Amino acid sequence: MFAASTVLITQTTTHTTHMEAEWPYLLNPFIIATANSKETFALVSTDTNASLSGPNGIPDLYTYYHGKHNDFMNAYDAWKAQIGTQQGATNTLNILLKGLPKAAYDWDYAIEGVYQKNTSQYKALMPNGRKPFYTGKQIARISAVSQLSIRLTGITALATVKTSVDAMLAALNAANLAQKHQKSQTETKAALLEEQRIIAGTGLYFVLSSLMAMFHETPERVKDYIPVDLLRKTKQTVFTGTVPPASIKLIAKRTLKPDTEITLKNPGSVDIKYYFAASKAGTLPPDVTPRTVPAGLSVKVPASTIGSPANTYLIVFNTSDVADAMFEVSI
Repeated sequence: MFAASTVLITQTTTHTTHMEAEWPYLLNPFIIATANSKETFALVSTDTNASLSGPNGIPDLYTYYHGKHNDFMNAYDAWKAQIGTQQGATNTLNILLKGLPKAAYDWDYAIEGVYQKNTSQYKALMPNGRKPFYTGKQIARISAVSQLSIRLTGITALATVKTSVDAMLAALNAANLAQKHQKSQTETKAALLEEQRIIAGTGLYFVLSSLMAMFHETPERVKDYIPVDLLRKTKQTVFTGTVPPASIKLIAKRTLKPDTEITLKNPGSVDIKYYFAASKAGTLPPDVTPRTVPAGLSVKVPASTIGSPANTYLIVFNTSDVADAMFEVSI
């Protein structure tokens, strides 16, 4: 099947209109440039909101945008506060885990006072010595404490040790549960913040278009209200657009490390193929197998899987002969 597609790719490279990147004025710079930086968006939004209300402000635009700015900042502050809460919960868990090797040493010492180290009774209680308590993932180390508690059940001579083990286990379980809960809360607030970023970013796009209309003869005046330099400092990481039937489109020119992960999405209704080409003409390199992304799906892949690091032009190909395709890429 792809042999036919390769022919189509070669044929459509003569249609330069299909190879042009998306017209920049149709791309929302506020949403795209801040996709990976809520902090940058907060700075842009705060600066613009203040400029619209300042001595040379524009009341109508300020009234339009101010509520959106406040909603975003409220979500932003809640997210930042939650990050602090999560860090506190993580620190509590880490302190307990750092104290686990010392606790395990004390337990081991007490157990050896009852059962010598080479006896079968000692091996039954500490089959791997103290190592499980200070190496491995968090859940494995907590599990090691739980297992020791179970093994100590019913041994009267080690009742004091079991009490200590159970206390540590209870503290670890509580701290682990709290940390996981706070992490979930952070993810929830991050999702709500992203919703507000899109809403406010769309509002800023309207503000920008209004300013462009107002100052179409002196476009430099737009900089009095929009902190353009903040947006320029942020390299675009999210790309979206459409591709005509049986055509290719240049998405972006990027020099990436082979292990850089790229998210390739297909929000449309027809299959598309992604690959890196050696030039903006988009010719498929003979040693490259494009990554097919079926309609409605997305994949995350290392850059090296869709082309050589020497090929820097990211291309998308519409496999359909009749329908437009849609793409979305995050680098």
